[in-house]
Amino acid sequence: MFEFIKKTQSQDLINYLPDAVVVLGYDKKISDCNIRAEMLFGYARKDLRGKTASFLFDEGVEPVYDAMINHSRIPTNVRTKNGEHIVVEITASDSELNQKIIVCARDVTETHNMIKDIIEDYKAAKERSKLHNSFISDMSGDIKTPLHSIIGFSQALIDGVGGDLSEKQAKYLDIINRNASSLSLLMGSVLDIAKLDAGQMTPDIKQFDIISLINFVNQQIEPKAKEKKLAYEVDTQEVVKRKIFSDENMLRQVLLTVLDNAVKFTETGNIKMRVSHPDLDYVKYQGMVVPADYTDKSYLMFNITDTGVGIPESDLDCIFDEYSMVARQSSKKYSGYGLNLAIARKILEELSGVIWVESEVRLGSTFSFIIPIQEPHNIVIHKIIGQDE
Repeated sequence: MFEFIKKTQSQDLINYLPDAVVVLGYDKKISDCNIRAEMLFGYARKDLRGKTASFLFDEGVEPVYDAMINHSRIPTNVRTKNGEHIVVEITASDSELNQKIIVCARDVTETHNMIKDIIEDYKAAKERSKLHNSFISDMSGDIKTPLHSIIGFSQALIDGVGGDLSEKQAKYLDIINRNASSLSLLMGSVLDIAKLDAGQMTPDIKQFDIISLINFVNQQIEPKAKEKKLAYEVDTQEVVKRKIFSDENMLRQVLLTVLDNAVKFTETGNIKMRVSHPDLDYVKYQGMVVPADYTDKSYLMFNITDTGVGIPESDLDCIFDEYSMVARQSSKKYSGYGLNLAIARKILEELSGVIWVESEVRLGSTFSFIIPIQEPHNIVIHKIIGQDE
């Protein structure tokens, strides 16, 4: 289309084009326009001729150059003759032979305003969600305080602090204590989710010994596995970097959550945890963005495999969703609320990590997650060259 215009520069031709057309000279002045341009901008051809591009386009000739050089559509603002502000999307083509720039403009004001409204609504909804989560966070914290009192005093009465109890009194107090403890765990999970959604739980990235952390986690999980007569194995032979950079408390919570989940849903067999440095291609395959200076030693991958009940394929996509009925229903069978895996996913997102699961019904599941362990760039300048890992 533009090649034909370059050759003819015919006024009749540009009048047949569906878009508004403005012709600029290399001196940045308007030399011509078509009828649709007159209709769109409100100016007659004679009013535009000799005027600079900035007379018509709020940002002057710069958007025209951007559109021409990048061969793309560029939005820019225009004030029409009657004072109305409109948004047009322009394309531009250079006619070197005649030293002209052909600019086509299309009114996209309605679409632009619609997108602007959507963005503003999204920001408002996000702010309301933040306030909502902050409220839940505060409320959950307020509820936990009296709950701890109920748990503490009921346990004290069970232990005989207030004197001897009848069999019925002891039974009722035990029910109160167990239900209050269960409610406290639920409120703790709700509080964690609210804090994460409200941005109140952010990572504190520091260096720590990953093997020491794993040993601590093992001490918590081994008795639970032993109680159910499950074999528990941990393989860290492929871990090269003992000193890693991440949030130690957050990583500990994720490991305990996933391993607790494995023990809970496994009645016979074993639990295995393997820790390794994944191949960079595999890291990218899992959807993670890999910085140019990162290597496979910049990441750790945890694979936790159980021989438990397994998860149907249709439920795999929603197992990490706090609003999933699947997660809640399956967890209730094993004394839970289905929130812990959602919390683990949100924590890993804060750590710039990713988690996924592979499973077969009645054969077990493998929960895997990857986190970056590279020293943050803002600390690199303080690192002593040749320092041991």
